[in-house]
Amino acid sequence: MEYVNAVIYILLIGYCWKRRRCINLAVYYSCIWAFSACLGIIYVSSDYYRDGLYPTSLIPFFVLFVFFTISLLPFLLQRKDLRYVDGKIKWLELLMIFIGAISVLPFLEFLYQIIELVISGRIMLLGAMYEDIANGESKRIVELSRLSAILYTYAKFFRLLSLVLFFYYINQRGRNIFILVGLFMNSTLLLLSSLTIGNRTEAVWYSIYFISLYILFRKTFTQKSGLYIKRMTCYLGIFFLLIISALSISRYVIGYEAKSSDVGGFLYQYTCESMYNFNDNLYHENGRLNGFWTFYPIQQTLGLTDVKDDITSKRVYISKFLSSPNYIFYTYIGEFWGDFGALGAFLIVVLLSCFYCRYRPKETMYLENIVLLSIYMYMLGNGLFYYCYKISYAPVFVAIIFYITAKLSRK
Repeated sequence: MEYVNAVIYILLIGYCWKRRRCINLAVYYSCIWAFSACLGIIYVSSDYYRDGLYPTSLIPFFVLFVFFTISLLPFLLQRKDLRYVDGKIKWLELLMIFIGAISVLPFLEFLYQIIELVISGRIMLLGAMYEDIANGESKRIVELSRLSAILYTYAKFFRLLSLVLFFYYINQRGRNIFILVGLFMNSTLLLLSSLTIGNRTEAVWYSIYFISLYILFRKTFTQKSGLYIKRMTCYLGIFFLLIISALSISRYVIGYEAKSSDVGGFLYQYTCESMYNFNDNLYHENGRLNGFWTFYPIQQTLGLTDVKDDITSKRVYISKFLSSPNYIFYTYIGEFWGDFGALGAFLIVVLLSCFYCRYRPKETMYLENIVLLSIYMYMLGNGLFYYCYKISYAPVFVAIIFYITAKLSRK
């Protein structure tokens, strides 16, 4: 069964490639899922395989594949590469200055503290403390100053928007280097914050999103801009890889001493287990959470739930309705499934796909349309793991507000 699962995603890559004969977003997202499916062949016979409530079968794999293929439609229907972005919005530069301004102080504090942790060797402690910090049982080693903490609270709302603006602005004539750096600083804030508590997952999410935007914008770059991005990516990639390696070694040492190495578990957890978790557990559930899993932030804001915003309270609540483990990944499709059932998940996937077909990549696009599309790109890119907006919808609302305001200003 695991071989069949791998083959259908490989065939999907072939189909996506045949349509355009170039690396595009449909090929890119298909490659992510195909890699997961292929590694699953090793995963099922490894010591890291999680036994589910039900045996692995073919039908759940096919269901995931069909749902994922439907989600790909906006990119499968793409005919030409993006070559020109219309960003003629009067207040755009002021917005970019504002985003950069509120990001500088938290960025510098995070960066200084990470470097200090590396130099002092205390970064090795993060591997030991991560689980305790995540569960609220221990305080963070790194704390921002009061002003930085306030700025960071609002700056992280722009994390989807800022990276789109970065890729757009880097190709503009007469660009201001300080605005460009400020946009990049904002886009990395959540990544830096996660590293200060020993969490490596945000590095995965950020990388996937960054690459997807690069693929989308790459034909708009001048030769100079393209070279600048490649060099920047190389240098920063090395820096973050060293930090992540230190965290991984720390977690490995701790796991080794406890006779439970973490490296293999991390590799499987963030690559292939979500498909099998869905297959062996969630696919067979009859209970429904009615939006709690994927729309909790909205329900909490509207006063539709009294469940506290902490991991333990949420898990206790979910366990009342679902027998499947609630601390593992099920893909974004799986979490829609757990919330609304098979039909509800199908309708959500179809509606989202149909809506974004209108905003699919074209040769010329308005900047605000790309911002709206980026919401879907981020969800789809990280969707192999879980539904990425279930923690906070603030970046989505900021992107939507930008879209609406930009459209109105063009009239």
